[in-house]
Order: sequence, then structure tokens, then C-alpha cells
Amino acid sequence: MKFFCVCHYGHSRSAALAQVLHAQSHEAVCAGIGTSPSSLNPLSSWADKIIVLQEYMANHINPEFLHKTFIIDIGPDVWSNPYNKELKAMLLEKITRAGLL
Repeated sequence: MKFFCVCHYGHSRSAALAQVLHAQSHEAVCAGIGTSPSSLNPLSSWADKIIVLQEYMANHINPEFLHKTFIIDIGPDVWSNPYNKELKAMLLEKITRAGLL
């Protein structure tokens, strides 16, 4: 399964989610709506599933790809570190509970 993980800057929350998905043997890339808007369409097209990490971020996904977009709203970035163990554990729990794995 190929995942596109989206947060605001693409450095903390979505990067942590990509690491979690890699650990589950999935392909995953991350990007930020604020830092790499030109990559949103190509990566959305590539992905089987798009996961946005705050609800408002879904507004930046092309409507053509909304059918494969899932919102896992974990709020604003308070971790600033994609290697934060609590963040990664929370993301794994939320995507598992949402049936995305």
C-alpha cells in the first residue's frame, strides 16, 4: 500500500506517520501544505491512501483525490520531532483504529 502523509510543514507529524507506515512494510512519503504545495497533486495521484493530520488540511487536497483521503486529526504540531515515541505510538493507534492498515 502506498500512503501520502500530509501535515503543515511536512517535517514532524507527517514524517513520523511515514516512519510508522514504513515499519509496517508500507510505502509512504510526506509533504506539507505550507512548504511543498506543488507536490500535493503528483503525490496524491501516486498514493493509494492520503492521510491528512488536521481536518483543515483536506481543503488543500484536489477534489479529484478526496475519495482516498482520510483525516486523522491529531491537532497542531506540539512535538517538533518526527522521532518522538509518544507521537509515533499515537499515530499507530489512530491509523489502526481507523482501519487504514
